[in-house]
Amino acid sequence: MEKKNNAIAVYKTDKRLIEFRDKLNAATPENYAELHGGEVDGKKIYSNIGVVLYDYSNGTGDKTVKVYVNVSPEDIFWLNCALSQGRQEFLLEQQKIFGLADENGYSKCTKLRIVREGIDKTGSVRRYPWCISAENGLGIAAKTAIGGTFCKGGTYRCTSKAYIMMNDEDLFRLVNRAARYIELFERTYCPSVIEAGRALNNSNQNF
Repeated sequence: MEKKNNAIAVYKTDKRLIEFRDKLNAATPENYAELHGGEVDGKKIYSNIGVVLYDYSNGTGDKTVKVYVNVSPEDIFWLNCALSQGRQEFLLEQQKIFGLADENGYSKCTKLRIVREGIDKTGSVRRYPWCISAENGLGIAAKTAIGGTFCKGGTYRCTSKAYIMMNDEDLFRLVNRAARYIELFERTYCPSVIEAGRALNNSNQNF
């Protein structure tokens, strides 16, 4: 496993590992009320929790499968809320396409699926009801009618994928640490941005 000093929380088994990483960025004064992310000199700044999955089933080193995806702070809070409430069913699915296209028109693409299924096909209670699966791949980006971006149907190609099974307690420990870190980040970095943003906003208003 790579050594990263921005690791928030880690869970591992003998063959798999999942890690949450700090990829948060505070908003700029111009969009202070959003708290996270924004735009600087026309470039979009994102604020995420990085999720990294490692699969050692086929060995370590070059044989290790690594998959990287990002989730928003809101996704972490939603998942933490579901865990705190003891929800028996949960589903979060995402597909994102981003970055500049290569010479063949393909851009980077990620997929994420977090699901809780407490009962298996035989009707038995699962010991590890949570499954987090992710993929990295390539796809051709297309635009929606309102300016959004999606992966054009039939163009997605998976380059790596991994999954990990977890029980309620272990996933709660992982997600709750990330949620608490986000809250601490907001209390640490956002107050000065809010102060600067409100001052800028007030100076541009005519009363």
